[in-house]
Amino acid sequence: MHLGIKKLDYLLPRNCKNIYDLRLSKKKIKKIIEKTGIKKVFFTKESLITNCEKLINNFFEKNNIKKSRIKFLILVTQSPDYILPSNSCVLQYKCNFNNDIITFDINQGCSGFIYGLAISNSIFKSDLADEGILICADRYSKFISNNNISCRVLFSDAFSLIYLKKKKKRTFLSFEFGTDGSGYKSLIVPNKELEKKNKIFKSNNLFMSGSEVFVFAIKRVPEIIKKILKKNSMTSNEIDYFLFHQASKLVIETLSEKMQIPKQKILNNFSEVGNTTSSSIPIILKKYQKKLRKKKILMVGFGVGFSWGASIINF
Repeated sequence: MHLGIKKLDYLLPRNCKNIYDLRLSKKKIKKIIEKTGIKKVFFTKESLITNCEKLINNFFEKNNIKKSRIKFLILVTQSPDYILPSNSCVLQYKCNFNNDIITFDINQGCSGFIYGLAISNSIFKSDLADEGILICADRYSKFISNNNISCRVLFSDAFSLIYLKKKKKRTFLSFEFGTDGSGYKSLIVPNKELEKKNKIFKSNNLFMSGSEVFVFAIKRVPEIIKKILKKNSMTSNEIDYFLFHQASKLVIETLSEKMQIPKQKILNNFSEVGNTTSSSIPIILKKYQKKLRKKKILMVGFGVGFSWGASIINF
């Protein structure tokens, strides 16, 4: 039995900030849009658990699915409400799932969706469950100070749900992963107690070295694409669509040029929703699900860590 994506849904907060509303010069705004492609971002003042509750309860009510069928709940987040206990345990209780359910959190960012899928696949193959849900949820806004313009115009809070079910037919052809922890300080919420000597970190808010993250992505993403294609004896011509983590316009366009991928094979939505971290690929899958049906897709998540993951799927 194999992993299959049955349904998807997502939640964006009501609060939306347009880049044109920021007190920046027209020249600065134009430069930001040219680089990121992002014109608005979403943020919430409600807790992560509250937003996940809304998403989960609405999904099951709308699709008339019994919660008793769900045997695992995996939560991918780097902005939990609680360091302890596991936030997935809180969701199990608040959303009234049965007690015979596997729950755990994954502290992973922009590659977290691919990680969550691979772990879900292992659960299915171990016959521990027939159905489960993968939640990708983050509130980066709570880590971003008002003075941090580069992050404020980039990251959106977002919450996505992927309903997974066992299938006889193999859907996911392959997974590949990588990690380079030497770049951990390039995108980080610092621990000032541990980083006393590092004068770059002026607070416990989110810090990002955009240039270092860019160099990482441009190096590692082509490598993992070549690796996973070779593993499956495929060429990029056999892939119908490439779904990249929606880091920014500059990152995705540079990757497209470097890998010589036709623009029509790359689906984007960063201009509409911003960089939604672990939810970026699920949101694209939901938006274009009719277009992607019965197509061969290569998905790549990459970012904070540094961490990256890829998968080829017959959607």
